This record gives sequence, structure tokens and C-alpha cells, in this order.
Amino acid sequence: MSRRDGLGCAVAHPFIERTVLALWSTVSPARLSIASWDDDDLAVVYDKVTGDTHLIESSAIEILRLIEKSPASAEAIAHELADLISADDQDKLPQFISATLLQLRDLGLVTDTPV
Repeated sequence: MSRRDGLGCAVAHPFIERTVLALWSTVSPARLSIASWDDDDLAVVYDKVTGDTHLIESSAIEILRLIEKSPASAEAIAHELADLISADDQDKLPQFISATLLQLRDLGLVTDTPV
């Protein structure tokens, strides 16, 4: 992932508004292998179809794991992750989630369906 803000997510994508009006899901739970470690802020995602391996921040993995269970909107994801974010960063959460979802989509790990 590229340039980062204070939360560790990339700087806002030009189409963030679109993330709010979509249901997000992983490409296929069986297609992705995720490895993470308790003492690290990074995780590895291997795409069994493309053969690509991605080094991803643990916060993005939390989003992947949420939408792996069931497709969700960016708003629903924000609600689920709100307890994991400090009160000072709550106002940045929607932008963080939108930017992360768009990056995961660009990597081919998630898909969005307009609602």
C-alpha cells in the first residue's frame, strides 16, 4: 500500500464516495490464504488463483475477515471496527475504511456490488 496517513492507511482514493454505496465481499474465501502474527502489524495474503502474495497491514486483515463472513457496507464495517479504534481517531474511520477497501479491490482481493 502506498502513502500513509496517521492511521497507517493510504491517502484518500479519489472515489471514496462510491464505497459507501456498495456491499463489499472477499473474492472467495477459499481463494485467499491469510497468515498473521500476534506481535506484528503486518500480515500476508496469498491469492491461490493469481499466485500473488501481498503484505498487508493488520487493520486491512480485520476488514477482510469481516467481509469474508458476510458481505457488508463500509458503514457496517465501521460500526464493527469502532471498538478497535481510539476515540481520537473515530472521525477518521470512514475515510480509512473506504481507502482500505479501494486498495484491497485494486489488489483483486475484494469486490464491490452497488446497492
